[in-house]
Amino acid sequence: MRDHRPQPANDFFNNTRFKDLQEKAIILSKLSHVLKETLPVGCEDHCRVANYRQGSLVIEVSSSVWATRINYERISILSAFRRHGLPGLSNLEIKINPDLARSFVGEKPEVYKTEKQAKRELSAAAASALEMVAETASPKLKKRLESLAALANKK
Repeated sequence: MRDHRPQPANDFFNNTRFKDLQEKAIILSKLSHVLKETLPVGCEDHCRVANYRQGSLVIEVSSSVWATRINYERISILSAFRRHGLPGLSNLEIKINPDLARSFVGEKPEVYKTEKQAKRELSAAAASALEMVAETASPKLKKRLESLAALANKK
C-alpha cells in the first residue's frame, strides 16, 4: 500500500524526473536566448525554442508570416547554434503556435474591446426615402422598410 503521508519538499526537488525536467527547461531557456540574439530586430518577440531532440531544434512562431521570416534566416540560425554549443544540430523545424501571439500582445485585440460605438441615427430624409420605396415593394420587404423608417421617427 502507498504511503500517503505528507513528504518533505526536498524529496520532490531531489526526484530525478523533476531534475531532468528542470535541466531541460534551463537548456531551452538558454537556447531561446541564443535564438533571440541571432534573429533580426522585431522577430525576437514572436518566436521561441520549443524543443531540442536528436539533432533537431524546434522553434515555435506566432504566425505563418514569422515562420517565413525565420525560414529566410535558417542558415544563420543553424550556424549560430553550432557556434554556441550545438555542433550536432542538423535540422531546424518551425512550428506555428497562435497562442504565442496572444502571450506577447499587451492589449486586447480590436474584436474584444468593449468601448461603446457611436449610436447610428437615421435622418428624416432617409426615413421618407425608405417609406417611398416601401410603397412599391413586396409585402414582406414593405414591412421591414417601414420598421426601419419608424426608427427615424422615434427621435
